[in-house]
Amino acid sequence: MMSTTEETSNQFKFRTQTLKYLMNIEKLRNSKRYLEKTYKNNIRKGM
Repeated sequence: MMSTTEETSNQFKFRTQTLKYLMNIEKLRNSKRYLEKTYKNNIRKGM
């Protein structure tokens, strides 16, 4: 019985980590997009 509970909690941990990882990737993509936008706007303003 103990081993199945352990397995389940490990799967849960793994899933949680995967979700966090995916969310971080999404955040990074968004911030990259944001930085590119502001960078391009700043270049336009500078010129």
